[in-house]
Parts: sequence; C-alpha cells; structure tokens
Amino acid sequence: MAPSEQRELENLSTRLTRLERDTTEQSKMLVEMRDMMISARGSWKTVMGIAGFAAAVGGVIAKLLPFWASKP
Repeated sequence: MAPSEQRELENLSTRLTRLERDTTEQSKMLVEMRDMMISARGSWKTVMGIAGFAAAVGGVIAKLLPFWASKP
C-alpha cells in the first residue's frame, strides 16, 4: 500500500470512530429525552388546569372590578 493510501485509511478510520462515538452519545440523549417526555405527560395537564382556573378567576375579577370601583 502506498503511504498516501495508508494515511487516507487512517483518516477514514479516525472519522468512523468519531461518528460511532457521536451516534452513541446521540442515542443516550434520545433515551433521556424520551424518559423526560414520558414523565411530563401528566404534569402538563395539571399546569393547563391551573392556568385555566387562573384565567377564569381573572375574568371574573375583571368583570366585577368596574362595579366595585364605582361604589363610594
């Protein structure tokens, strides 16, 4: 094998090793993201319920505020 071919093979081998390492890291990150999404399934419903309740209370207060402000 010529030296240039050997150098090119070494370069390709190094790049392949880096790609394999990156792929492994990405797989770990995907598993972590999946686990996070699974654990957050119920909590977003709770947050939306609290936000809806707060919006309803704010609407009632905004509706009644002119009546309360006009009383002496």
